[in-house]
Amino acid sequence: MSSAINQVFPRLSAFKCPERGSFLFRATSQNGQSWDFQFDVRVQKMATPGPVIREVLESDLFPKYYYISDKFQAYVMFAYNKVSKQHEQFTYCWKTKQLKQVNDLQQTYDPKNDKSEFVMNVYKPWATVVVERAGNGSVKMFSQDRRRLAPAPVTMLVDFDDHDRYIRRLPMYKIRYCQHNQKNVIYVRYKNEFRKFVFNEDTKQLEELKCDGCSVITTDDLYPQYVAESRSLNRDVIFVWNSVTQQIEQYIFNISKMRFEQVQDSKVVYDPEEWKQRIGFIMYNENEEEDVLFGPMISADATLKIGEYSEKLNKVVPVPGTTAVITFFNEEKRKLEEKKKQLEEKKKMEETIKLEKNKMLEQEKKLIGMKDDSDSSGFEDDESIFTYSSDDQMLEENYRLMEYQIGKMLF
Repeated sequence: MSSAINQVFPRLSAFKCPERGSFLFRATSQNGQSWDFQFDVRVQKMATPGPVIREVLESDLFPKYYYISDKFQAYVMFAYNKVSKQHEQFTYCWKTKQLKQVNDLQQTYDPKNDKSEFVMNVYKPWATVVVERAGNGSVKMFSQDRRRLAPAPVTMLVDFDDHDRYIRRLPMYKIRYCQHNQKNVIYVRYKNEFRKFVFNEDTKQLEELKCDGCSVITTDDLYPQYVAESRSLNRDVIFVWNSVTQQIEQYIFNISKMRFEQVQDSKVVYDPEEWKQRIGFIMYNENEEEDVLFGPMISADATLKIGEYSEKLNKVVPVPGTTAVITFFNEEKRKLEEKKKQLEEKKKMEETIKLEKNKMLEQEKKLIGMKDDSDSSGFEDDESIFTYSSDDQMLEENYRLMEYQIGKMLF
Protein backbone atom coordinates (compact mmCIF):
# COMPACT_ATOMS: atom_id res chain seq x y z
CA MET A 1 0.00 0.00 0.00
CA SER A 2 2.79 2.42 0.88
CA SER A 3 4.48 1.79 -2.49
CA ALA A 4 1.27 2.77 -4.30
CA ILE A 5 1.08 5.97 -2.24
CA ASN A 6 4.67 6.92 -3.20
CA GLN A 7 4.20 6.18 -6.90
CA VAL A 8 1.03 8.24 -7.42
CA PHE A 9 1.20 12.02 -7.86
CA PRO A 10 0.49 14.34 -6.30
CA ARG A 11 2.06 12.77 -3.24
CA LEU A 12 0.32 13.55 0.04
CA SER A 13 2.11 13.93 3.35
CA ALA A 14 1.48 15.34 6.80
CA PHE A 15 3.63 17.03 9.42
CA LYS A 16 3.04 18.77 12.72
CA CYS A 17 3.67 22.49 12.66
CA PRO A 18 5.45 23.39 15.94
CA GLU A 19 4.30 27.02 15.75
CA ARG A 20 0.64 26.11 15.29
CA GLY A 21 0.67 22.93 17.39
CA SER A 22 -1.46 21.24 14.72
CA PHE A 23 -1.05 19.11 11.61
CA LEU A 24 -0.50 20.51 8.13
CA PHE A 25 -1.05 18.48 4.96
CA ARG A 26 1.12 18.88 1.87
CA ALA A 27 0.38 17.93 -1.74
CA THR A 28 3.54 17.65 -3.88
CA SER A 29 3.42 17.45 -7.69
CA GLN A 30 5.82 15.46 -9.87
CA ASN A 31 7.83 18.61 -10.68
CA GLY A 32 8.30 19.35 -6.98
CA GLN A 33 5.72 22.12 -6.55
CA SER A 34 3.84 21.85 -3.26
CA TRP A 35 0.72 23.21 -1.56
CA ASP A 36 0.01 23.24 2.19
CA PHE A 37 -3.39 22.86 3.84
CA GLN A 38 -4.87 22.83 7.32
CA PHE A 39 -8.11 21.18 8.42
CA ASP A 40 -10.51 23.87 9.66
CA VAL A 41 -12.71 22.26 12.32
CA ARG A 42 -15.21 25.13 12.21
CA VAL A 43 -16.24 24.48 8.59
CA GLN A 44 -14.83 20.92 8.45
CA LYS A 45 -12.90 21.65 5.25
CA MET A 46 -9.30 21.93 4.13
CA ALA A 47 -8.06 25.50 3.93
CA THR A 48 -4.83 27.35 3.24
CA PRO A 49 -3.05 27.85 6.60
CA GLY A 50 -3.65 31.31 8.00
CA PRO A 51 -1.23 33.28 10.14
CA VAL A 52 0.27 31.50 13.12
CA ILE A 53 -2.01 31.74 16.13
CA ARG A 54 -0.08 32.38 19.29
CA GLU A 55 -0.60 30.25 22.37
CA VAL A 56 -3.50 31.09 24.67
CA LEU A 57 -2.63 32.57 28.06
CA GLU A 58 -4.72 32.89 31.21
CA SER A 59 -4.94 36.62 30.54
CA ASP A 60 -6.72 35.81 27.24
CA LEU A 61 -9.64 34.16 29.06
CA PHE A 62 -12.57 36.18 30.41
CA PRO A 63 -14.67 33.96 32.74
CA LYS A 64 -18.48 34.19 32.54
CA TYR A 65 -19.90 31.44 34.76
CA TYR A 66 -19.24 27.84 35.80
CA TYR A 67 -21.18 24.61 36.27
CA ILE A 68 -20.59 21.09 37.61
CA SER A 69 -19.96 18.73 34.70
CA ASP A 70 -21.34 15.19 35.03
CA LYS A 71 -19.07 14.10 32.20
CA PHE A 72 -15.80 15.37 33.68
CA GLN A 73 -16.86 15.20 37.36
CA ALA A 74 -15.39 18.65 37.84
CA TYR A 75 -16.13 22.37 37.81
CA VAL A 76 -16.11 23.71 34.25
CA MET A 77 -16.19 27.41 33.42
CA PHE A 78 -17.37 29.15 30.29
CA ALA A 79 -14.92 31.88 29.30
CA TYR A 80 -14.49 34.17 26.31
CA ASN A 81 -11.22 33.38 24.51
CA LYS A 82 -9.73 36.60 23.13
CA VAL A 83 -7.50 34.65 20.71
CA SER A 84 -10.12 32.41 19.11
CA LYS A 85 -12.93 34.94 19.69
CA GLN A 86 -15.15 32.13 20.97
CA HIS A 87 -16.90 31.23 24.21
CA GLU A 88 -15.23 27.97 25.28
CA GLN A 89 -15.14 25.56 28.22
CA PHE A 90 -12.20 25.24 30.61
CA THR A 91 -11.36 23.32 33.75
CA TYR A 92 -8.38 23.21 36.11
CA CYS A 93 -5.95 20.29 35.57
CA TRP A 94 -4.22 19.22 38.77
CA LYS A 95 -1.64 17.20 36.85
CA THR A 96 -0.30 20.09 34.77
CA LYS A 97 -1.43 22.80 37.20
CA GLN A 98 -2.91 24.68 34.24
CA LEU A 99 -6.28 25.55 32.86
CA LYS A 100 -7.21 23.25 29.98
CA GLN A 101 -9.91 23.39 27.36
CA VAL A 102 -12.60 20.70 27.42
CA ASN A 103 -15.66 20.04 25.32
CA ASP A 104 -18.87 18.91 27.00
CA LEU A 105 -21.40 18.53 24.17
CA GLN A 106 -24.26 18.56 26.65
CA GLN A 107 -23.52 22.18 27.55
CA THR A 108 -23.69 25.31 25.38
CA TYR A 109 -22.88 28.87 26.34
CA ASP A 110 -25.88 30.90 27.55
CA PRO A 111 -25.25 34.63 28.24
CA LYS A 112 -28.22 34.66 30.61
CA ASN A 113 -26.08 32.71 33.09
CA ASP A 114 -23.25 35.28 33.17
CA LYS A 115 -22.27 36.26 36.72
CA SER A 116 -21.41 39.80 37.78
CA GLU A 117 -18.88 38.32 40.21
CA PHE A 118 -16.93 35.18 39.39
CA VAL A 119 -15.27 32.91 41.97
CA MET A 120 -14.70 29.18 41.26
CA ASN A 121 -13.13 27.07 44.02
CA VAL A 122 -11.48 23.85 42.80
CA TYR A 123 -11.00 21.38 45.64
CA LYS A 124 -8.73 18.45 46.40
CA PRO A 125 -8.28 16.87 49.87
CA TRP A 126 -4.81 18.38 50.08
CA ALA A 127 -5.30 21.72 48.32
CA THR A 128 -7.65 24.33 46.89
CA VAL A 129 -7.25 26.54 43.82
CA VAL A 130 -9.39 29.65 43.47
CA VAL A 131 -10.16 30.95 39.99
CA GLU A 132 -11.38 34.55 39.99
CA ARG A 133 -12.07 37.43 37.64
CA ALA A 134 -9.40 40.15 37.70
CA GLY A 135 -10.07 43.87 37.53
CA ASN A 136 -9.73 43.84 33.71
CA GLY A 137 -12.14 40.89 33.47
CA SER A 138 -9.55 38.17 32.74
CA VAL A 139 -8.61 35.11 34.77
CA LYS A 140 -6.41 35.18 37.85
CA MET A 141 -5.74 32.24 40.17
CA PHE A 142 -4.84 31.93 43.85
CA SER A 143 -3.89 29.18 46.26
CA GLN A 144 -6.00 28.52 49.35
CA ASP A 145 -3.79 30.87 51.41
CA ARG A 146 -4.41 33.62 48.81
CA ARG A 147 -0.99 33.45 47.19
CA ARG A 148 -1.17 34.47 43.54
CA LEU A 149 -0.33 31.53 41.27
CA ALA A 150 2.14 32.21 38.47
CA PRO A 151 0.30 32.64 35.14
CA ALA A 152 0.74 29.68 32.73
CA PRO A 153 -0.26 28.91 29.13
CA VAL A 154 -3.66 27.29 28.64
CA THR A 155 -3.80 23.76 27.23
CA MET A 156 -6.03 23.91 24.17
CA LEU A 157 -7.71 21.06 22.29
CA VAL A 158 -6.32 20.51 18.80
CA ASP A 159 -9.83 19.60 17.68
CA PHE A 160 -13.16 19.08 19.39
CA ASP A 161 -12.70 15.38 20.03
CA ASP A 162 -15.29 13.88 22.35
CA HIS A 163 -12.98 12.16 24.80
CA ASP A 164 -14.13 8.92 26.39
CA ARG A 165 -11.86 6.78 28.53
CA TYR A 166 -13.34 3.60 27.04
CA ILE A 167 -12.99 4.68 23.42
CA ARG A 168 -9.45 4.37 22.15
CA ARG A 169 -8.51 7.56 20.37
CA LEU A 170 -8.33 7.49 16.61
CA PRO A 171 -5.13 8.76 14.97
CA MET A 172 -5.10 12.40 13.86
CA TYR A 173 -4.83 11.41 10.22
CA LYS A 174 -3.92 8.60 7.83
CA ILE A 175 -3.02 8.54 4.14
CA ARG A 176 -4.26 5.68 1.97
CA TYR A 177 -4.31 4.82 -1.71
CA CYS A 178 -7.84 4.46 -3.13
CA GLN A 179 -7.96 1.62 -5.65
CA HIS A 180 -11.32 2.84 -6.95
CA ASN A 181 -10.19 6.41 -7.78
CA GLN A 182 -6.51 5.52 -8.16
CA LYS A 183 -5.56 8.52 -6.05
CA ASN A 184 -3.96 9.18 -2.70
CA VAL A 185 -6.51 10.08 -0.04
CA ILE A 186 -6.02 11.91 3.27
CA TYR A 187 -8.23 10.71 6.12
CA VAL A 188 -8.50 13.49 8.73
CA ARG A 189 -10.00 12.77 12.13
CA TYR A 190 -12.89 14.96 13.18
CA LYS A 191 -14.45 13.98 16.52
CA ASN A 192 -14.83 10.18 16.25
CA GLU A 193 -14.87 9.86 12.48
CA PHE A 194 -12.67 10.43 9.45
CA ARG A 195 -13.20 12.95 6.65
CA LYS A 196 -11.62 11.98 3.31
CA PHE A 197 -9.85 14.51 1.08
CA VAL A 198 -8.23 14.24 -2.35
CA PHE A 199 -6.15 16.80 -4.26
CA ASN A 200 -7.94 18.41 -7.23
CA GLU A 201 -5.39 19.10 -9.99
CA ASP A 202 -7.58 21.79 -11.57
CA THR A 203 -8.39 23.87 -8.48
CA LYS A 204 -5.14 23.00 -6.63
CA GLN A 205 -7.22 22.34 -3.52
CA LEU A 206 -7.77 19.42 -1.17
CA GLU A 207 -11.45 18.62 -1.62
CA GLU A 208 -13.67 16.22 0.27
CA LEU A 209 -14.03 12.81 -1.37
CA LYS A 210 -17.27 10.87 -1.52
CA CYS A 211 -16.24 7.41 -2.66
CA ASP A 212 -18.48 4.36 -2.48
CA GLY A 213 -15.73 2.26 -4.03
CA CYS A 214 -13.52 2.36 -0.91
CA SER A 215 -15.35 -0.63 0.51
CA VAL A 216 -12.55 -3.12 1.18
CA ILE A 217 -12.22 -3.17 4.96
CA THR A 218 -8.89 -4.24 6.46
CA THR A 219 -7.54 -4.48 9.97
CA ASP A 220 -6.03 -1.01 9.44
CA ASP A 221 -9.60 0.39 9.48
CA LEU A 222 -10.71 -1.25 12.75
CA TYR A 223 -10.08 0.34 16.16
CA PRO A 224 -10.90 -2.11 18.99
CA GLN A 225 -12.82 -0.85 22.02
CA TYR A 226 -13.47 -3.79 24.36
CA VAL A 227 -14.50 -7.45 24.44
CA ALA A 228 -17.87 -8.84 25.55
CA GLU A 229 -19.22 -12.37 25.87
CA SER A 230 -21.92 -13.48 23.43
CA ARG A 231 -24.03 -16.36 24.74
CA SER A 232 -25.87 -16.87 21.47
CA LEU A 233 -22.58 -17.16 19.54
CA ASN A 234 -20.89 -18.94 22.46
CA ARG A 235 -17.73 -16.91 22.04
CA ASP A 236 -16.14 -13.52 22.70
CA VAL A 237 -17.20 -10.56 20.55
CA ILE A 238 -14.87 -7.61 19.90
CA PHE A 239 -16.50 -4.18 19.67
CA VAL A 240 -14.57 -2.07 17.15
CA TRP A 241 -14.87 1.39 15.62
CA ASN A 242 -14.88 0.97 11.82
CA SER A 243 -13.29 4.15 10.45
CA VAL A 244 -14.69 3.45 6.95
CA THR A 245 -18.34 2.84 7.83
CA GLN A 246 -17.97 5.14 10.88
CA GLN A 247 -19.91 2.70 13.04
CA ILE A 248 -19.34 0.62 16.14
CA GLU A 249 -19.42 -2.99 14.92
CA GLN A 250 -18.98 -6.51 16.30
CA TYR A 251 -16.27 -8.92 15.15
CA ILE A 252 -15.04 -12.37 16.11
CA PHE A 253 -11.61 -13.88 15.55
CA ASN A 254 -11.81 -17.07 13.45
CA ILE A 255 -8.75 -19.03 14.57
CA SER A 256 -9.13 -21.78 11.94
CA LYS A 257 -9.10 -19.25 9.06
CA MET A 258 -6.89 -16.71 10.87
CA ARG A 259 -9.16 -13.77 10.12
CA PHE A 260 -11.69 -11.39 11.69
CA GLU A 261 -15.36 -11.78 10.74
CA GLN A 262 -18.22 -9.38 11.36
CA VAL A 263 -21.12 -10.66 13.45
CA GLN A 264 -24.22 -9.17 15.03
CA ASP A 265 -25.63 -10.24 18.39
CA SER A 266 -28.50 -7.86 19.19
CA LYS A 267 -28.41 -8.92 22.85
CA VAL A 268 -24.85 -7.67 23.26
CA VAL A 269 -25.13 -3.88 23.27
CA TYR A 270 -22.21 -1.47 23.09
CA ASP A 271 -21.89 0.52 26.32
CA PRO A 272 -18.76 2.71 26.69
CA GLU A 273 -19.68 3.67 30.25
CA GLU A 274 -19.51 0.12 31.59
CA TRP A 275 -16.13 -1.51 32.09
CA LYS A 276 -15.70 -4.68 30.04
CA GLN A 277 -12.91 -7.15 29.45
CA ARG A 278 -10.08 -5.52 27.53
CA ILE A 279 -8.97 -7.07 24.26
CA GLY A 280 -5.47 -7.99 25.38
CA PHE A 281 -6.69 -10.81 27.65
CA ILE A 282 -7.92 -13.13 24.87
CA MET A 283 -5.70 -15.68 23.14
CA TYR A 284 -6.53 -18.88 21.27
CA ASN A 285 -4.75 -22.19 20.75
CA GLU A 286 -4.28 -23.25 17.14
CA ASN A 287 -5.18 -26.95 16.76
CA GLU A 288 -5.14 -27.12 20.56
CA GLU A 289 -1.36 -26.74 20.66
CA GLU A 290 -0.56 -25.10 23.96
CA ASP A 291 2.71 -23.57 22.74
CA VAL A 292 1.12 -21.77 19.73
CA LEU A 293 -1.14 -18.90 20.72
CA PHE A 294 -2.86 -16.46 18.39
CA GLY A 295 -5.47 -13.80 19.03
CA PRO A 296 -6.60 -10.23 18.49
CA MET A 297 -4.37 -7.44 19.71
CA ILE A 298 -4.10 -3.65 19.58
CA SER A 299 -1.15 -2.46 17.49
CA ALA A 300 0.98 0.63 18.09
CA ASP A 301 -1.32 2.72 15.86
CA ALA A 302 -4.38 1.57 17.85
CA THR A 303 -5.75 -0.65 15.07
CA LEU A 304 -6.86 -4.27 15.33
CA LYS A 305 -4.24 -6.88 14.43
CA ILE A 306 -3.69 -10.62 14.67
CA GLY A 307 -1.20 -11.23 17.46
CA GLU A 308 1.06 -14.17 18.22
CA TYR A 309 2.48 -14.90 21.66
CA SER A 310 6.27 -14.78 21.73
CA GLU A 311 7.85 -16.87 24.48
CA LYS A 312 11.19 -15.19 23.80
CA LEU A 313 9.77 -11.69 24.37
CA ASN A 314 7.09 -12.89 26.80
CA LYS A 315 4.47 -10.76 25.06
CA VAL A 316 2.09 -10.72 22.12
CA VAL A 317 3.59 -9.43 18.87
CA PRO A 318 1.67 -8.57 15.67
CA VAL A 319 1.68 -11.02 12.76
CA PRO A 320 3.15 -9.02 9.82
CA GLY A 321 0.85 -7.72 7.09
CA THR A 322 -2.56 -6.11 6.71
CA THR A 323 -5.46 -8.55 6.73
CA ALA A 324 -8.77 -8.11 4.90
CA VAL A 325 -11.74 -8.80 7.17
CA ILE A 326 -15.04 -10.45 6.35
CA THR A 327 -17.81 -7.87 6.69
CA PHE A 328 -21.55 -8.10 6.03
CA PHE A 329 -21.09 -5.81 3.03
CA ASN A 330 -18.27 -7.90 1.54
CA GLU A 331 -20.11 -11.16 2.17
CA GLU A 332 -23.29 -9.83 0.55
CA LYS A 333 -21.26 -8.53 -2.39
CA ARG A 334 -19.57 -11.93 -2.76
CA LYS A 335 -22.95 -13.72 -2.79
CA LEU A 336 -24.34 -11.31 -5.39
CA GLU A 337 -21.28 -11.77 -7.60
CA GLU A 338 -21.53 -15.55 -7.21
CA LYS A 339 -25.23 -15.50 -8.13
CA LYS A 340 -24.49 -13.25 -11.12
CA LYS A 341 -21.79 -15.67 -12.29
CA GLN A 342 -24.20 -18.62 -11.98
CA LEU A 343 -26.85 -16.79 -14.01
CA GLU A 344 -24.30 -15.94 -16.70
CA GLU A 345 -23.17 -19.58 -16.86
CA LYS A 346 -26.78 -20.76 -17.07
CA LYS A 347 -27.53 -18.29 -19.87
CA LYS A 348 -24.41 -19.41 -21.74
CA MET A 349 -25.44 -23.05 -21.32
CA GLU A 350 -28.96 -22.33 -22.57
CA GLU A 351 -27.50 -20.66 -25.66
CA THR A 352 -25.27 -23.71 -26.19
CA ILE A 353 -28.30 -26.04 -25.91
CA LYS A 354 -30.24 -23.92 -28.39
CA LEU A 355 -27.30 -23.96 -30.81
CA GLU A 356 -26.91 -27.75 -30.52
CA LYS A 357 -30.61 -28.31 -31.09
CA ASN A 358 -30.51 -26.11 -34.20
CA LYS A 359 -27.57 -28.16 -35.49
CA MET A 360 -29.52 -31.38 -34.90
CA LEU A 361 -32.56 -29.99 -36.68
CA GLU A 362 -30.36 -29.12 -39.65
CA GLN A 363 -28.89 -32.61 -39.54
CA GLU A 364 -32.39 -34.10 -39.40
CA LYS A 365 -33.44 -32.06 -42.45
CA LYS A 366 -30.40 -33.29 -44.38
CA LEU A 367 -31.18 -36.91 -43.47
CA ILE A 368 -34.79 -36.52 -44.59
CA GLY A 369 -33.59 -34.91 -47.85
CA MET A 370 -31.14 -37.75 -48.45
CA LYS A 371 -33.94 -40.28 -47.79
CA ASP A 372 -36.20 -38.57 -50.34
CA ASP A 373 -33.41 -38.69 -52.91
CA SER A 374 -32.88 -42.39 -52.25
CA ASP A 375 -36.59 -43.10 -52.70
CA SER A 376 -36.52 -41.57 -56.21
CA SER A 377 -33.38 -43.49 -57.19
CA GLY A 378 -35.03 -46.93 -57.19
CA PHE A 379 -33.79 -48.07 -53.79
CA GLU A 380 -37.06 -47.40 -51.96
CA ASP A 381 -37.40 -51.05 -50.99
CA ASP A 382 -33.87 -51.27 -49.54
CA GLU A 383 -34.42 -50.44 -45.85
CA SER A 384 -30.79 -51.23 -45.03
CA ILE A 385 -29.70 -47.88 -46.48
CA PHE A 386 -32.11 -45.41 -44.79
CA THR A 387 -34.84 -46.08 -42.27
CA TYR A 388 -36.80 -43.01 -41.14
CA SER A 389 -37.80 -44.50 -37.82
CA SER A 390 -34.17 -45.21 -36.97
CA ASP A 391 -33.26 -41.55 -37.68
CA ASP A 392 -35.97 -40.43 -35.25
CA GLN A 393 -34.63 -42.79 -32.63
CA MET A 394 -31.09 -41.54 -33.22
CA LEU A 395 -32.12 -37.86 -32.81
CA GLU A 396 -34.17 -38.63 -29.72
CA GLU A 397 -31.25 -40.50 -28.20
CA ASN A 398 -28.92 -37.55 -28.99
CA TYR A 399 -31.35 -35.12 -27.30
CA ARG A 400 -31.55 -37.23 -24.15
CA LEU A 401 -27.80 -37.66 -23.98
CA MET A 402 -27.17 -33.93 -24.45
CA GLU A 403 -29.78 -32.90 -21.83
CA TYR A 404 -28.28 -35.41 -19.39
CA GLN A 405 -24.81 -33.92 -19.86
CA ILE A 406 -26.14 -30.37 -19.47
CA GLY A 407 -28.03 -31.34 -16.35
CA LYS A 408 -24.83 -32.69 -14.83
CA MET A 409 -23.05 -29.42 -15.58
CA LEU A 410 -25.80 -27.24 -14.12
CA PHE A 411 -26.74 -29.22 -11.07
